[in-house]
Amino acid sequence: MNSPKRLSFGFAALDNLGIGFRLQVAFACVLLLMLAGNAISFWNLHKVGDRVAVISTTEQRLAAVLRVNNGLLMLTNRLHRAAEGQDSRRFGGQAQTLLVAFQKETQEATGKLRAITPANGREKFIVESLSDIVENLPRRVATLGDLAAAGDWSALNARLANQLDHTDDVAEILMREADLELSQVRKQAFEDISHAEHQAANTLAASAILSFLIAVALGVIVTRSITRPLSMLSAGTRLLAQGDFKHRVALSGTNELADLAAVFNRTAARLDELYDQLRASEARFRSLIENASDLILLTDETGKLLYASPSSSTVLGYAPGQLIGRSFREFSLREEDPIADQIFSASDPAPNAHRFELHVKHSDGSLRVLEGVAANLLGNAAVGGILINARDMSERRKAERALESSNEALRRANDDLSVFAYCASHDLQEPLRNVSLYCQMLQRRYSGRLDGQADEFLQHVIEGSARMSDLIKDLLTYMDVSRLRAHSTPAPVPVASAIVQALSNLGTGVRLARATVTYEDLPAVPVEAVHLQQLFQNLISNAIKYRGIEAPCVRISAKAQNGYWCFSVKDNGIGISPQYVQSIFKLFKRLHGRGEYPGTGVGLAICQKIVERNGGRIWVESQPGAGSDFQFTLPQC
Repeated sequence: MNSPKRLSFGFAALDNLGIGFRLQVAFACVLLLMLAGNAISFWNLHKVGDRVAVISTTEQRLAAVLRVNNGLLMLTNRLHRAAEGQDSRRFGGQAQTLLVAFQKETQEATGKLRAITPANGREKFIVESLSDIVENLPRRVATLGDLAAAGDWSALNARLANQLDHTDDVAEILMREADLELSQVRKQAFEDISHAEHQAANTLAASAILSFLIAVALGVIVTRSITRPLSMLSAGTRLLAQGDFKHRVALSGTNELADLAAVFNRTAARLDELYDQLRASEARFRSLIENASDLILLTDETGKLLYASPSSSTVLGYAPGQLIGRSFREFSLREEDPIADQIFSASDPAPNAHRFELHVKHSDGSLRVLEGVAANLLGNAAVGGILINARDMSERRKAERALESSNEALRRANDDLSVFAYCASHDLQEPLRNVSLYCQMLQRRYSGRLDGQADEFLQHVIEGSARMSDLIKDLLTYMDVSRLRAHSTPAPVPVASAIVQALSNLGTGVRLARATVTYEDLPAVPVEAVHLQQLFQNLISNAIKYRGIEAPCVRISAKAQNGYWCFSVKDNGIGISPQYVQSIFKLFKRLHGRGEYPGTGVGLAICQKIVERNGGRIWVESQPGAGSDFQFTLPQC
């Protein structure tokens, strides 16, 4: 019941192994199998070799036995021939010579025979028998010499015959035993070789079967751990190429293929995220295009319309579907063809923006003014056309013409008003001067001669004439700063020099009031010198006029602020109630009666007009009894 779990666990553990390590293990298994088969074959060959060595040893022993036996037979025959002459001295010498020659001839064979370790009792018997014969041979030859010396040749011949028979018997037994042993060894060797052949065949068959089984197992393992993940990755790659960014490869483990699958999944997730962003961006872009009031067109190099935004229904009176395939030149005027030629010129493939303005025909037959930009995007594979972004400027052009007409009428009216004001002021000044002059003459001549009420009336006429003259002068100044001028920005004027001129004009009032005016490190500003002087003159004059008990003290400073100079004219006068800090800049606005403080109520209005005419603003920070701080901004140079 647990075997599937164990198998699954084994594959899971295999998934954590590296591909290289898996292949190394597979090759190692095949190599071990080959080594095992070779080892069995080598072992069988070793057994055959041992049997061959046994045969070789047996054959060497048999050859040694034959050589010793042949040597004994030759020695015995030669002794027989030596005994035939029955010469004891000669026999003795020949016997020793033959013995020495025998020993030399059989020395190597005897040594080999003794060097061979007997494998069993039979081999031991053969070796011992031959060794006894060889070892006892000198003693036997000596006995034969004694018999020859004694002249007992019959006994000597009998002994030689007996010895020859005994040697033949022993040699025959030894040969038979050796031949039997050799036959047995050869038989055993053939049996071992046959067994080795069968075992080698069985080994080869077993190796082949095991190799096949291992190959099948390795094939299953490789298919499970390598081929299957590769197939999954290949399928995922094909799906990814087809645009399925949601697909993920389900591979676990810590091997190379699992790492590759993790990289694939991260890449697919990132592509999915980018694709969602692209779709959202495309949707936003399409929404902007579909809801834009501007006309957006895409044409080819000939002007054939490939795309038109929904705003074409408003601008041209045609739905987008009615415009696709038609030429833009159908809607433009023939006399404006050079402009269209510049828009649809394909000679310059650079995506430069070309601005244009031309007239197009509306579906209702009217002409509309289009102002826009054309970009040559023929070389852009994503667009492949000329992009036109245009706006209907018909109403604006009408408004501009109407505004220009109104401005022209306003300029004429202003000019007429200026002429009238100057003429009126000149015509009013002369009668006022006459009235004031004659009233002063009457006052000097008839003062005290008329009743007191007449003197009071003359004084009121003189003061009214003076106020009327001042009011006309202030109004002329106000109109002068209000009148538009078509010249460029004035040259910078040092503020300090304007203050010096203003103090010079106010010299008598400054001395009588014992006023103190301080300033330092003031900049230059691009304001007309006469207007800058008038601005500071009015503010300093107000500070002296509305002074308190103490002598007037005016401090002027400036600081840079957002591209402007912020000036401060601060005094220690009577101050202003916060509820009036806005209304004091209105024309003819006075906070005090003429009996308290003189003036026309135009001075601060002139200051506001000068500041605003130069792009700044003016305000006041004050509390009653705490003085006033008039602040205003003027542009920096």
